[in-house]
Amino acid sequence: MKLFYKMLVFFALLPVMATAQSFSFNADTTEFSQPPGSLFDIFAEIENTSSLSLNLTIVRTQNDLPSTGWSSSLCIGELCFDGAIDTIDARLFFGPLRPDSLLDFHLQANSDPNIPGTATVTVKVENQVDLADTLAITFTFTTGATAIGEPGPVQAEGFRLDQNYPNPFNPGTVIPYELRKAGRVSLEIYDASGRRVRSLVSATLQGAGSHRAVWDGRNDAGAPVSSGTYFYRLRTVEGMATQKMSLIR
Repeated sequence: MKLFYKMLVFFALLPVMATAQSFSFNADTTEFSQPPGSLFDIFAEIENTSSLSLNLTIVRTQNDLPSTGWSSSLCIGELCFDGAIDTIDARLFFGPLRPDSLLDFHLQANSDPNIPGTATVTVKVENQVDLADTLAITFTFTTGATAIGEPGPVQAEGFRLDQNYPNPFNPGTVIPYELRKAGRVSLEIYDASGRRVRSLVSATLQGAGSHRAVWDGRNDAGAPVSSGTYFYRLRTVEGMATQKMSLIR
């Protein structure tokens, strides 16, 4: 009889054991609002919380965009994939995710410069060995008609990102920003397609107060970039903000 009850307990616990979460999937933020034409870049971390290496798949299950002028792309680390790709096998690019290891994910969305609206994108991460071992996040990107006009500063609780000057510019421009408290900062330049072209500040520890970075219109290889619209993104421990600028050769 005791054996019978033990078997009942074992089979009752089996579904719980089979669906135990082996990883976490957390985003800095899931909602962001900027002027039309902005590049959104939302970061998230995938962490292996189990004792086994994991083979993970990242799937975009929803891509609800308000107009054809919008697009979204899945990115892992420094790799950003074509907007038409909905599924990424992370193992093919980074191998299995080891225990207590992190995988940096970010979702980029280019907004329509003329049509404001709200885009909703859902991303799911699943364990290839156990498809019930799954987590999903829904991201929301909003642009508003009231934001159209002269660019202004982007302010958050812990930092402020100002408009570059001069803008438009040639050959160089200054990007001012302010930190409310000390922390690690990254400042990167992206082109209109969402590709990173220059890293001006890379996870550097900076003190509270006013700062500025100068971009000379060149990429990381030192080559001049072409005329066009570019985005600069500031990422701090308090969050992330993006502004738009124009280079005219």
